[in-house]
Amino acid sequence: MKKALIALSVAAGMIASAQAENTTTLYGSLGVETQVNKNNTDSIRSSITDNRWNLDTSSAKFGIKGTEDLNNGLQAFYKIEFGFDPNGGVDKTRYAYLGLRGNFGEVTFGKQDSLYKIVTNKADIFQNSFYGETTHYGAATGGSQIPKVISYVSRNMNGFQFGLAGVLDGNHDAVGFSDNKSFSAYQAGIWYAQNGFYVGAAYSSLDVQKGKSATLLSAAGNFRARTQPFDNSPSIDVVGIAAEYKNDQFKVAISAEHKSGNDVVGVSGPWGSNDASTPADFAAISQKRAAERLAWSDGEKYALAGEYYSGPNTFRAGFGLADLNEFSSNIYTYGLGYQYNFSNRTYTYVEGEYIDWNVNNIKNGYTVRVGLRHDF
Repeated sequence: MKKALIALSVAAGMIASAQAENTTTLYGSLGVETQVNKNNTDSIRSSITDNRWNLDTSSAKFGIKGTEDLNNGLQAFYKIEFGFDPNGGVDKTRYAYLGLRGNFGEVTFGKQDSLYKIVTNKADIFQNSFYGETTHYGAATGGSQIPKVISYVSRNMNGFQFGLAGVLDGNHDAVGFSDNKSFSAYQAGIWYAQNGFYVGAAYSSLDVQKGKSATLLSAAGNFRARTQPFDNSPSIDVVGIAAEYKNDQFKVAISAEHKSGNDVVGVSGPWGSNDASTPADFAAISQKRAAERLAWSDGEKYALAGEYYSGPNTFRAGFGLADLNEFSSNIYTYGLGYQYNFSNRTYTYVEGEYIDWNVNNIKNGYTVRVGLRHDF
């Protein structure tokens, strides 16, 4: 009997050990929000000057992530995550990567967060407002998640770390305007984090084929598809720095970015009347293209944001400035937000942003969001 009990104990210990060495987690989130906006640059409809109300999904995703302990101190890790449209089902893969970590750091292969984003997006504290193309370079650095990436991040060395990443994309699926037969984009970063203080710097470079065009507006209704050629520079280069301080009571973050190299050309003035059928359509299309010019124009973008915690309450504020070559004046973005936490996983929020274009023929715009979200 004792031998049987001992055998069962050993077996149970082995199972527990195996379970401790392998983790798999199913997770996700679902959120809904009511929006009201005016002169929002996401629209190309002639009703752009009217207030528009909309109930939409603010967050809809699910995924699986996990780790497995290997020999010699190595650990494998993986993550696959999908976004879905409640009206149409699964519509995109947000993450799909596999990697190894150890004393050397970690190497990751597949679709993952942009290294540039990881290092510089500390001012991205709102749910769905403020941190857009008026406050940072998103499209010009490849977007938030990039496929076909090979990345390396060093181990933590007394708070210091560095990282390197490349997009191995000879087929030009990830960076469509590249003509490189191997790596079409590179990113690098270095950062220091200790005792709530963070400072980091990053560089991003996207390869560009000479004379290639960037599609700025998809065809819709009376509006034609429109492309603008890049200039003759061989790459789109962005440098960014960010700093942050946080504790149990508040957080404040600041970032600054500079874009140079390739730029969308021939878009400094209004587009021709052949692109729109009515004056109202022309105004709407100009508003939309202003947002596209904002994404690709050379210049500088700055963001300052902070939040204050009081029990289940979080208060947020942000200010952004864009000083761009394609615009005659600076563009200002203001953000305010409030979040109430029902629990660690369920919360409600209200937030708004106001964009002061400060440019002739481009109307200022605002968006207000009220939402509810649950993470699991």
